[in-house]
Amino acid sequence: MSKTTYAPFGLRWHDGKFCLHEKEWPALRRLMELFATHRRKSTVAKLLTREGVTTRSGKPFTDVAVARVLGNVLHAAPNCMELQNEAGELLATCARIA
Repeated sequence: MSKTTYAPFGLRWHDGKFCLHEKEWPALRRLMELFATHRRKSTVAKLLTREGVTTRSGKPFTDVAVARVLGNVLHAAPNCMELQNEAGELLATCARIA
């Protein structure tokens, strides 16, 4: 994996690995749930906007933003991943979205 200057939305870098970003994780989880159900980036963006979920910069999600978030998370953890908090406690397991 190439080194980036930022962690993907919903994640943060801690002790050499990605951990959950406590404030962004619920939005990322919702985005992934909606995409798994609807399989349409534009539908996911519209539903997130209706629910008041915004990007890291506070803007509404667009289909491009949804695609980037999904791509960045999959790039950061290309296989199934287990996400932990700083204490090392398992908080979630996210399967790769095919």
